Amino acid sequence: MKRTLSYLLILIIGLLLGYYSSCLRGDQPPTSTDAIEDHLIEPETAKRWNELYRTSRYNVINESLGLTDEQLDNRSTWYSLEEIEQYIAYAKRRSHELGDNLTGFRLHLAVNPEVEVVNNQGVNVGQTTIFIAPTKSTETGKAGFLNFYDDHNEDNDDIEPLERGSAGDPPHDPYSGD
Repeated sequence: MKRTLSYLLILIIGLLLGYYSSCLRGDQPPTSTDAIEDHLIEPETAKRWNELYRTSRYNVINESLGLTDEQLDNRSTWYSLEEIEQYIAYAKRRSHELGDNLTGFRLHLAVNPEVEVVNNQGVNVGQTTIFIAPTKSTETGKAGFLNFYDDHNEDNDDIEPLERGSAGDPPHDPYSGD
């Protein structure tokens, strides 16, 4: 009985030491949203930035294209939570299959072509849109959490980007922050 208790105590101590040392090495994923909170902005800041976009770029785009109030360019794109989650899972799987290190995603501004049907759906012809492309590390090291400014992330052209989402409703409304 004493021997069994000693083995059990040694096993528990070993497990605790192993867990503690893995935490020290940083092997554990973040268990909260604390890491992202440094990168969040207040809704009022988002409204201010969106208004700055409207006054410094959006109006210039509409005027240079000669668009009327009924034709204003798109200024937002919407993706469902399910689409984003599925695309993240897809990009992770494809990156693993290709032996690449998925480091994040880059959102690219684009314009819907004048005549195009994508996935049997018409598109908002000539409107600004966004597509999402996965990135990979050109370094051999492991990418860190929230690597926003890592110069070694490049688009991974071996994985298909996620096509444009849905235009805002209406597409020219500003960020509401409500």
